[in-house]
Amino acid sequence: MLGKGIQKIIMKTQLLFNGWGAHYHPDCWFDSSKDDLSVNNEGMIVGFQPKEYGLTMKEAYERSKKG
Repeated sequence: MLGKGIQKIIMKTQLLFNGWGAHYHPDCWFDSSKDDLSVNNEGMIVGFQPKEYGLTMKEAYERSKKG
């Protein structure tokens, strides 16, 4: 069995390669295809999904494996 550190690296790599991203903090993951990003008049990126929609890394990893 792989160590926890290696498992985390594998999960993070899988998520990033499949279009997921972490916003707000490292254990708050989103399917980036559902973001509606744009730049407002102040030059700030807006349109990220609300924090409450975020999944833990493990939950996001399981969903990303389902396709």
